[in-house]
Amino acid sequence: MNHFFIQTLGCKVNQYESDAIAQMLISSGWIRTDAVSEADACILNTCAVTGRAGVQSRQAARRLIRSAPQAVIVITGCYTQIASPAISDITGVHAIIDHRDKPRICEQVHTLSLLPPERRPQACALQRNHCDDTRFLPFPVVTDRARTRQHLKIQDGCNAFCTYCIVPYTRGRSRSMAADEVVSQVRGLAASQCREVILAGIHLGMYGHDLHPPTDLAAITRRMLSETNIPRIRFGSIEPAEVTDELLVLAENSPRICRHFHVPLQNGDDTLLKQMKRPYDFAFFSERIREIHSRIPSAAIGIDVMVGFPGESDAAFERTRERIAGLPISHLHVFPFSPRPGTPAAGFPDPVPGHTASGRARLLRELGAEKTHAFATQALSDGPLKVLFEKTLQPDGRIRGVSDHYLTVFAPGDPGLKNRIVNVTGISVAADGSITGRVTKGKCD
Repeated sequence: MNHFFIQTLGCKVNQYESDAIAQMLISSGWIRTDAVSEADACILNTCAVTGRAGVQSRQAARRLIRSAPQAVIVITGCYTQIASPAISDITGVHAIIDHRDKPRICEQVHTLSLLPPERRPQACALQRNHCDDTRFLPFPVVTDRARTRQHLKIQDGCNAFCTYCIVPYTRGRSRSMAADEVVSQVRGLAASQCREVILAGIHLGMYGHDLHPPTDLAAITRRMLSETNIPRIRFGSIEPAEVTDELLVLAENSPRICRHFHVPLQNGDDTLLKQMKRPYDFAFFSERIREIHSRIPSAAIGIDVMVGFPGESDAAFERTRERIAGLPISHLHVFPFSPRPGTPAAGFPDPVPGHTASGRARLLRELGAEKTHAFATQALSDGPLKVLFEKTLQPDGRIRGVSDHYLTVFAPGDPGLKNRIVNVTGISVAADGSITGRVTKGKCD
């Protein structure tokens, strides 16, 4: 039997697509392995969101070739979409697959595996250096019974073209999975004993705007609630203007929707937001965050923040830090600006020195850790947590789970808890915001 190894860099959408590719290979008779040296085929799903991600993609490709010199090497993902010549220059890469052909990657792997290593071709660069896809390409439903929580990509691409972002060039225009297909795939996940579906997309809040007739994220969520029995639905990242009152009403009134929102801010300075081509100012962002908190006080709210954008002065950074400190949020994802060739911001004046950006990132991460710890401490006192426990025990014998408001929870190991949603009474909060607790009588599911 042939064995394959798959490595994923980047976002949740990439992870979903890798899971789907793996399932297609398994359905074709391949066996997944975690040992690269045992693999007859290696697939690398790359990322291009930052310059560092591009470097990591090339490094990962070379490591796979060194570790599995007799294996078929296939590279796909966002980095190949904009930099395929750099990948084709790496000796030992046999195929470069763009986003459009990802659903057919299994056929390519099988064909190459039939050739002896010395007859396998060196990969050629793609004919295009951007993605212009306009049609959503669904993968088969991923029904991995080893997973309690599963991502489902229901939207792809982005029309926003923020000045710093390469993603619209690597992923193409916004496009959506048909609503009936979404419902069908969620039903399939529920039938495979998946307990939580995480709705993923490059620009998730644009879901359905391109369909005929148009629909939206709130409407498809209502259908999932009424037409499936999936126990938990979690939203991926949603832009501020797309956190609508209609969506909040659904989350407020349905215990099946996780009390967790992730809303990208990027910066707290209005001048920089305008230069980034973000379609809001801080006042609007703050209003949306406070509306979430007002309607669902126990909800976790995570935000993205970029530091070191060209022209970010000390005063602008301090303004961002002070404004974030005043928001009722629970998590901060902080990252430094990375100039991406081909984007407008790559040529903006007044670059921020790397050491300055790193220092600012450190300060915001410290603030984020304080916010997470404070949120977890409050959650501890609010009463039992609804926790979905994973299928594997930790080395110390405890079992790990995730609360509906995205806190990591540990409890004494009990195999009977795996893949169940139960009430947990918190006992203590660790420095990283994780909670140790004990299971209370009676289960939630």
